[in-house]
Amino acid sequence: MLKRILLLLLISTSSFADSSDSDNFNGVSRFGLAFGGEELLIRNDGQELTAAGFFYLSGGTNYSIPDTNFQIEASLGYNFDSMESSSGKHRFKELSAELITFYNITEKTKIGLGIFQVLSAELSGSILPSKFGNSTGTVIEINWKVGNKAAWGLRHVNVDLPFDRVNGINVSASNVEIDGSYTALISYHYF
Repeated sequence: MLKRILLLLLISTSSFADSSDSDNFNGVSRFGLAFGGEELLIRNDGQELTAAGFFYLSGGTNYSIPDTNFQIEASLGYNFDSMESSSGKHRFKELSAELITFYNITEKTKIGLGIFQVLSAELSGSILPSKFGNSTGTVIEINWKVGNKAAWGLRHVNVDLPFDRVNGINVSASNVEIDGSYTALISYHYF
C-alpha cells in the first residue's frame, strides 16, 4: 500500500514540476544511530540486540512545494545491528519506506510527521530465527540545517512488529507483536 502511495507521490509531483521547478527536488541520504525497540537477545555481559537495530541508513527524494513552507519527503530505509554470542552471530535487519510532510518553522529548522511502513524485518542466526510481518506506524522528526547541503535530525518511529514465522513455523495468526519503535539521531545529506 505505501509503495503505491510513494509511487503516486513521485509521479504526481513530477507531473506538475517544470524545468524552473527542478530546484525544488533534492535527493536525500540519511545516516544515523537508532535506540529503542524491544530486546530480542541479551548476552551475559549485558549487550543486547533490539528490534530497532542500531545503525540506520536511508535514501530518497525531497520536494519543496513552491510558495509554501511545506516539503514532502519519500524514502527507503534500512536498520540493522548484529552481535556475537556463544551460540554464534545474530543479526537484526529491517527494510522500510516512509512518507513525511515537513513544515519549515524557520529557514534552518523543520518539523515533520509521516507514515512509516515496515516492508520486511528479520532476526537471523539466533536459536529461533524469526521473520516479522509488514506493519505501518508513524514517524515524527525535527531537523536543523547546519550547512547548505547538510542537517542534523532527531526522529521517533512508533511501530509494532508482528511475528510472521519463528524457526520456520507460521505464527502470523497468533497476533503476537513486539515493539519496534525507536528514536534516532540522524545526519542528513542533500544532493
